[in-house]
Amino acid sequence: MTSDVPETKPRAKAHSRLEKILRMWVNFSSRHAGKIVVFFCLLALIAGFVATRIHVDANLESMLPQKSKTIQALNETRERFGSSDLFTLSFVMKNPVEIAKVQDEICREMVEKWPDVVTVQKERDASFFKQHALLYLPTSTLKKLEGRLLDKRKELKLGPLGVDLLSDAAPKSSRSCLDDSTMQQLGLPDEAAEEFRKYLKPSGDTAGHLTVDRKEGIPDSLKSRLIGKLDTGGYVGVVQAILKKPSSDYEYAKTVISRARTIMNAYEKKYGNDIQIGVKGPYKSLNADAESLSSNGTIATVISIVLTLLIVLVYFRASGPIFLVLGQAAVSCFLTMGFVGAVYGRLNLYTIFVIAILFGMGTDYSLYVMG
Repeated sequence: MTSDVPETKPRAKAHSRLEKILRMWVNFSSRHAGKIVVFFCLLALIAGFVATRIHVDANLESMLPQKSKTIQALNETRERFGSSDLFTLSFVMKNPVEIAKVQDEICREMVEKWPDVVTVQKERDASFFKQHALLYLPTSTLKKLEGRLLDKRKELKLGPLGVDLLSDAAPKSSRSCLDDSTMQQLGLPDEAAEEFRKYLKPSGDTAGHLTVDRKEGIPDSLKSRLIGKLDTGGYVGVVQAILKKPSSDYEYAKTVISRARTIMNAYEKKYGNDIQIGVKGPYKSLNADAESLSSNGTIATVISIVLTLLIVLVYFRASGPIFLVLGQAAVSCFLTMGFVGAVYGRLNLYTIFVIAILFGMGTDYSLYVMG
């Protein structure tokens, strides 16, 4: 029995442009496999060199788009008024006059040689707040003060022996109308807050403890300086500066600390053991935190590489697959980090662990291809 269905010959499928390109690449790579491996290894080394330019941004604002209006406004504000972080350089000496000289020299050097300095402060004058303290009080506190003054006027009219027999009101308390919440409500600077505390806490014996005069032994001409007496008998001086960039900028903080070390080395060489000088505040602490964060990323990467090496070695029981798996993953990481360094130039708190993640993904892909 014969079939009436006519026989059809298989037609050759037309190759698309992508298939042609892939065939050309397969043919080329099969003929020049060694040259391609060498090329990508050299490219990975160049990418690794570019990756060394990457710096870590420890501030949260680095996670926002840099062209957003919020970031632009923040950068403009810092350019004009500086960062909210204070760079603080403190030093301990026995003579307050010598401390004042060191303050003058450091302020002069920072103004002349630090291009990113907005202001440098070596003294804090509270005379304005002494003369205009009432301008800062809220209306409710001023009304209480007005009532206190009226009561005082009545007491003066009656005299020391006079008693108002017609009034049933209880005697007024001599407690100040100001309380601790007043300064918190107003958000006053430290200069004004200190003046208000003089009304709140009497000098001398307070709760059985004598208050220490931190300005004891300091000449009157230097009492407005940022100089105070220590419990050990020495004196501490402070120089505070407002800079254009925050302490959360890791690379910038390292630059600032390096400049400060140059200053500190010069004065330690000049005064020897007579001076104890160091950097305090956020630029020191956040710089240490950023270094710890960077080291954590490095540790995570090393641990992932070592664990991957051990897993591959146990599974294949041979050294050849180790070079294939780890080599491919390493080349991929170098190329990716090189691209990041050339295009972005920075990593933030989340992307700092990208190397460990990429290495794991590259290892999975290598095992899949070998399988």
